[in-house]
Amino acid sequence: MPTLSFQPDEVIFRPGDASQCAYLIESGQVEVFAGDPAHPERIAMLGKGEILGEGALIEERPRSLSARAVGTVTLSSVSRDRFVKLMFDDPVEGLRFLRAFFERLRTINSRTVRPGEVYAPPLAASSQATRVTLVPLTTMAKQVLPPEGRAIDRYPFRVGREPSLGKSRLSMNDLGLPDIEPFNVSREHFAIDRDGDSPMVYDRGSFLGTIVNGVQIGGRRTAGSAPLRAGDNEIIAGPQDSPYGFSAVVESA
Repeated sequence: MPTLSFQPDEVIFRPGDASQCAYLIESGQVEVFAGDPAHPERIAMLGKGEILGEGALIEERPRSLSARAVGTVTLSSVSRDRFVKLMFDDPVEGLRFLRAFFERLRTINSRTVRPGEVYAPPLAASSQATRVTLVPLTTMAKQVLPPEGRAIDRYPFRVGREPSLGKSRLSMNDLGLPDIEPFNVSREHFAIDRDGDSPMVYDRGSFLGTIVNGVQIGGRRTAGSAPLRAGDNEIIAGPQDSPYGFSAVVESA
């Protein structure tokens, strides 16, 4: 698998470049943006384990956005033909790309405005960066997190059901939640992410949805995300009586 290194601010691709391969981020962060590099409109900030330029795996359309390294970045690259070959010759490596590709689809789907849903723009970025700590509230949550909680140091921070026989090859969870039938938690349940400096929660396509500060997102609801306010924010994975309840504590960094 070819590995590429990029220095801070080095451009990975520009609009109009040929879509010859997709990249898996092995280390560092990549900014995807539109417009002039001097005054970019940020589209996404991607980190380790995420896929970049995934359109190259399904079409040959030229790149429509730009991507550049934020700090030193290491990428693994794969062409469409190579990806198909990997799934037969080295399925473990191929699954790394497939897992990241599926997660990207979940993220896009959760942020798509559905029929009947009124688009709510993200909260304006604050003048100060914020930090988020996920604190357990229920007995089961206290079995997977320490009492003081876990400071979230990478985004998106993904939460989902831990498969009973060990980690799923298609799972990208940062926090796995053991569960038994009838399941309250889906394998890919919710994630905590940022929109600028504004923290948010989005449902990753769970069956029963996620409750954020008393409001359900995902599941049968049209809304797929909710902002996190300063202070304590209650997050329930699944229905109101789910054994997994958390508080996302948002503070100034």
